[in-house]
Amino acid sequence: MGVEKFEEKDGNKIELPEGFEERVEGRGMVVRNWVPQLEILGHPSTGGLLSDCEWNSCLKSISKGVPIAAWPNNADQPYNADFVTSCVRSWARKEELVTATAVEKAVKTLMGTPEGEEMRQRVVELRNKINNSVSLQARKWNLSLPDNCVGLKKTRKMPNLG
Repeated sequence: MGVEKFEEKDGNKIELPEGFEERVEGRGMVVRNWVPQLEILGHPSTGGLLSDCEWNSCLKSISKGVPIAAWPNNADQPYNADFVTSCVRSWARKEELVTATAVEKAVKTLMGTPEGEEMRQRVVELRNKINNSVSLQARKWNLSLPDNCVGLKKTRKMPNLG
């Protein structure tokens, strides 16, 4: 399960619960600096992303077919979370306090239940639709490029460079 970076508040790093890093040792790691997110999301062992729903993270996760456990904080993140969950699955309890138990349950649901498998399938289907759409548009653009360039040359006077 991928986890977003911890942000600083008032210049101080947000601390993890005592002993957390020791408990995940050998099963995961805490990275406090930049990481190659696309590579991590593309790794076959990545089963999901616990995300604050910054838009680029949402796009990267979807583009790799990785489901998102949405945990928005501020700004546009709640809107992004609503959009992403409406595409994959609606979340009706967004006003609830998110406890450690709730996060644990969500991760276990995502990683070890038929419902989690269904979520992963839906995000893979969304990824495939996006990839096919982008690929189709790129093919159309590539096919029309020579005609567009010829048309541009006919309508614009070329500068005299000599």
